[in-house]
Amino acid sequence: MESREELDLLLKELVKDYAFLVKGFSNPLARQVSRLSAGAEDYRVLKSYIVDLARYANQAYHRDGTDRYMYRAPVLMLFHGDRRAMSYEENAHLVCHHAMLAAVSLGLGSTIIGMVPPIVDRSKLLRERYGIPKGNKVMTSLILGYPRYRYRKSIRRDLKAVRIID
Repeated sequence: MESREELDLLLKELVKDYAFLVKGFSNPLARQVSRLSAGAEDYRVLKSYIVDLARYANQAYHRDGTDRYMYRAPVLMLFHGDRRAMSYEENAHLVCHHAMLAAVSLGLGSTIIGMVPPIVDRSKLLRERYGIPKGNKVMTSLILGYPRYRYRKSIRRDLKAVRIID
């Protein structure tokens, strides 16, 4: 997606759906349903990280229109795979990684955004809008744009701890 209108529409959907999640976590019964449906590990991540992040992002959006989900990046890429295919999750993440490498070679900045895929994957409207086939799962997303800052030096890394095993 690269049209500002499309990205703004997606942002409104993210704000709306995450507001529903935040509200649900304030209700003890809804929390228990979430715990049962999400599983122990996913529930722990939701409770200790996602809910607070969504609350913060939504407050910023309602306060002054700040986008804390996609950071007003000019381009968003969604990566998805056929749930019936072998290694579809790994393949989606590998393709995303290759896109990041390609972006660097073009002088672009990129960041993986994990808050977008669950909302797109659960929304019939967004899945249809973005042409995601019924059997596919949206695994990850990537924002792209020109970096605000340029660095002349990078972090020095000591690679003597790396061993190649024959």
